[in-house]
This record gives sequence, structure tokens and C-alpha cells, in this order.
Amino acid sequence: MDITPRIPQLAASREQVLNLMGASSTVACFGSRALLSLFVCAAPEPASVVGAVTTEAEALELIARHQPGFLFVTEHLETGSGLELVKQAHGLCPDLRTLLILQTMAWW
Repeated sequence: MDITPRIPQLAASREQVLNLMGASSTVACFGSRALLSLFVCAAPEPASVVGAVTTEAEALELIARHQPGFLFVTEHLETGSGLELVKQAHGLCPDLRTLLILQTMAWW
């Protein structure tokens, strides 16, 4: 699907994202260092990102310390599991809003 024609519309949605996130802080935990770096650089409000890590244990430590409003996490991490992280994170911070990014793998 080519979403190129919709790029201006997507860019205009930045204000909606900022309103949704408010003044909440964010922790990101991605198994891919490249994707994690891109997320931090492209975050709607980079100053709201209080932690960017690649392992479940590191993310749990940051969540316990910062009590963020948002957690962005991929299913696969360098160490640990994104799904397990979500379960444990909600135990530490029950009001945490989470986006779990699932990845499908094609086997050829």
C-alpha cells in the first residue's frame, strides 16, 4: 500500500498525538537498536522519552523509577520478552498505556 499521498495528512496529525500524550513521559523498549534510535529521534515530543532500552530488565527498572504514562515495546527484545514486559509493567504501573508492536516473520 502506497501511503505517500497521505504524508501531509499524517504530518498534520502530530498535534492530535501531542494532545493524546499530554505531559506524560514515555519508555521505549525495542529489540532493534536501529528502530529504537529512530523512535527516539522521531518521537512527537522527544523530551518526554525518559528511557530507551533493548531489554526487559532495563525497561522494568525504568518503569519502576519513572512511572511513565506510555510504554512502546516490540514483541522481540535483545533479552526477555515484550509480552512478558507488558504484563510485569502493568503490575508496577497499573495506569500505564502500552503499544505492543508485533512482528511477523516470513519463512521462504
